[in-house]
Amino acid sequence: MIMKARNSTVEKRKLKGKDEMLVNANFSSRSEKIKAVFGENLQRLRDLKRTYDPELVFNKWYPIPPTEA
Repeated sequence: MIMKARNSTVEKRKLKGKDEMLVNANFSSRSEKIKAVFGENLQRLRDLKRTYDPELVFNKWYPIPPTEA
């Protein structure tokens, strides 16, 4: 069932011209890279991390390193 959902998402993203496959963090195995989980939102999350969590207090499943100041 998860693979069916992933394949559907990949097809929809290809129609929009986006080739990378995103992974739903709720259904991932933690072996995926953070870019696969957060996609184009990763840079914004890193910027927010620099502002609100620069010491990586919240870093359990997918630790997002903050951007350099």
